[in-house]
Amino acid sequence: MIEVPCWGCVALGLFVVALLYLAYSGLFYPIVFRAAKPPHICNKLSIFYKIHVGPYSNVGSLFGEAIKLLPSCDDGTTLGIYYDDPKTVKSENCRSVVAAVVGENDSPIDANVKQRYLQAGYKQYELPAVSRAVFCYFPFKGFASILISVFRVYPKLEQFILSNNLKAFPCLEVYHKQQIAFISPLEHHKAFYAPGIEFTEEE
Repeated sequence: MIEVPCWGCVALGLFVVALLYLAYSGLFYPIVFRAAKPPHICNKLSIFYKIHVGPYSNVGSLFGEAIKLLPSCDDGTTLGIYYDDPKTVKSENCRSVVAAVVGENDSPIDANVKQRYLQAGYKQYELPAVSRAVFCYFPFKGFASILISVFRVYPKLEQFILSNNLKAFPCLEVYHKQQIAFISPLEHHKAFYAPGIEFTEEE
């Protein structure tokens, strides 16, 4: 006799699997913001970057390209800098930068790495060291983590900045190993506008 599957049990099983995966990706991860010395940008960073103008959801391919050019994909650090609020700026006009971090605190840059990025059309820039910023951490387990973090982190970030009457901009996402650091500098704002991006003072 052929046993008929219990479709309710199958659906419940799939729901549990999906929920566990979302939990693993950060669905219930506690989001805690602080205004203090931030990770990563507490050091001066040497980066190679490309400018993107358009929906922020379209920067994924640039991140993929940037990480592949690093000597070690598994241990490399990439970052995105987002300059415009998509709630007030049309998505096709939103400006961002995607970059790979190739050095800290004026450490020598490998000549071969530099050549690879320049040949691929990247520009070189230095981000300043920052002593104070608003930041939080989020797990990075794959693409689902990125989607979840966007919907969970940014509303809380905006609320934290407004409730504490802070002047924090632009927004950075720093990807390193299995962690995303969301950071908004409280100082040196203009220096985070890479050449090719016009500085706009936040209200």
